[in-house]
Amino acid sequence: MRLLDPVARRYARALFGAAEEREGLETVADGLDAVAGWLRTEAQARWLLAAPMVPIAEKQALVVRLFGAHVHPLICDLLELLLEKRRYGLLEDVREAFRALLDERQGLRRVRVTSAVALPEDLAGRLRSALAARTGKRVILEPRLDPRLIGGLRVQIEDEVIEHSVQKTLENLR
Repeated sequence: MRLLDPVARRYARALFGAAEEREGLETVADGLDAVAGWLRTEAQARWLLAAPMVPIAEKQALVVRLFGAHVHPLICDLLELLLEKRRYGLLEDVREAFRALLDERQGLRRVRVTSAVALPEDLAGRLRSALAARTGKRVILEPRLDPRLIGGLRVQIEDEVIEHSVQKTLENLR
């Protein structure tokens, strides 16, 4: 839901086309999520892949050793290409852009819903239905907790924010 790098979007479109040809869209999306998630937790691997003093060939070999047996070959190809072009830092944006393309293909819309406390399931269901009617797509709620809101909701649909929080109301009164 943040602005993604245009170069990352191009990589994502190319990866999407290749995955579509091989009928592996879901597999590639899940693999990208897994790789990006693992790299977020492994500081040493992240450092090695980003370090300019480590030769690219060594980084590429590391990618194959780490992920080759566990993810779709297209993901290893992407990682090797990003390393070769010194664009490894785009991986998270490529992952998000790929997921957005897949969601669009499947008629899904991810909506970030921020609240001060966890939403009760009945309220989440009503919100999901209302947002589906508004967007014309099936909605996946991505709940976030932010106690600073005090109460109410902040709903983000792509770049549109619908703010109905106590925090915002109080700010507007100032």
